[in-house]
Amino acid sequence: MRIANTIIGGFITIVLLFGVLFKMMHWPGSGPMIVLSASLLTLFVYLAAAQNIINFKNKVLPTICNGILAFTSSILIVGFLFKIMHWPGSGLMIVVGITLSSFALLLFIASLIASKETLKLRSGTLFSVMAFGILAFGVSVQGPSYSILTRIVNNNQKAESIILNSLIESDLHLVHSPHAKPYHEALFELHDHIKNLKSKLYEATDGLPQEVADTISLENIWSKDNYDVPTQIMGLADPVSPKKVEGLEEYSGITLRGKIKDFNKKMMVLDSSFDPIKTNEEYTIDGNIDSWETATFYHMPLAQVILTLNLINSEALSKSNYHVTKNYPPKEIKNNKSEE
Repeated sequence: MRIANTIIGGFITIVLLFGVLFKMMHWPGSGPMIVLSASLLTLFVYLAAAQNIINFKNKVLPTICNGILAFTSSILIVGFLFKIMHWPGSGLMIVVGITLSSFALLLFIASLIASKETLKLRSGTLFSVMAFGILAFGVSVQGPSYSILTRIVNNNQKAESIILNSLIESDLHLVHSPHAKPYHEALFELHDHIKNLKSKLYEATDGLPQEVADTISLENIWSKDNYDVPTQIMGLADPVSPKKVEGLEEYSGITLRGKIKDFNKKMMVLDSSFDPIKTNEEYTIDGNIDSWETATFYHMPLAQVILTLNLINSEALSKSNYHVTKNYPPKEIKNNKSEE
């Protein structure tokens, strides 16, 4: 059994290590490697516990503690897997797993101290701890600090103020300039989409009723640092292959990019000199190429996602208002005046 544990444990550890590395580097194949290795690790902890229980022979308390540790560790491993993959439900599993594992570990340590035996670290336990540490590392990377979140929220307040003033200007253009209507229509299709996307993110992240999510501001949201929900809703759980989540298609990053491109096309028809909002793929530091959705929103805290959405909205508003002013009065009126 020792040789089998060594081979299986080594395989799981290596695959998991490369899976987390690929995930961090946004290389293809990370998802299957992490899911496979974490699923095998969930079963492997029971195998390691069985090896320990056999060696404990008739010692009741260590045997019970090993069984409990295997069960609670499997819950924690699944929680970590869900956290890394940005799947919903990870928080509860991690809290329950850590709480129960800590209790069982304390009992196990107490029983070892009471028995006064030398603790032998077996291969199954060694690889379980190593793989567990890799999973924990994968969960811990890229967490935002409080000071960064505060700056993001402050910048977001400024962006929302600019948007409010730009909306007033856009409405004034619509009232006083008949030619502004097509600009206004192109703008508000994107503006309304961004507004609905922000509301959905607030609703899902803080568990708010829709009517509250429609009116609340970022500074009043509790889970500003949550990056699981935005990543999952926008279809970016696998950064290499963004997708539309079933039932949430209209909130995906792919849909948002499509709305921005539609806005760009309509504005280009109205004014060929229009400078489009960028939705290009981006090169990463290591020379790889990320999709616009991944580069812009993947693994970002809610606060940063909202700020980015507001900046896109602000850019669209300012460009629309600029081109309305630039093309006033309409060319037809200019031509008529020149003929007179």
